Amino acid sequence: MRLLGRVRRREYQNGAARGVAVDSGTRRYHQRLSDIVSLWLALTERLGTSEAIRLLMQYDPGHGDYTEERRRIFADLTLDAVLDEMRAGSGKSQ
Repeated sequence: MRLLGRVRRREYQNGAARGVAVDSGTRRYHQRLSDIVSLWLALTERLGTSEAIRLLMQYDPGHGDYTEERRRIFADLTLDAVLDEMRAGSGKSQ
C-alpha cells in the first residue's frame, strides 16, 4: 500500500511540475487515496494485517434506501394493528 501511495503521489507531483492541468477531481482522488492509505496503515498497526482484512471483509455498505423501504412495507400498518398483534402474541406460550 505504501508503494501505491508513493507512485500515485509521484505521478500527481510530476504532472503538476510538467504543467499538466490538475483538476479538482484529480485532487479529490489523490486526497481520498491518501486517506484510505492512512486508514489502512492505522488499522494494520493496531490490529495486524490479518485482523484488519477480517474486519474489512465483514463490512457491507448495503444497498437501497432503508427508510423508504420501511415506509413502503409498513405504509398500511397502524399503531392499533401493531398493538393488537402484540397483545395476541403475548397470550401464546413461549
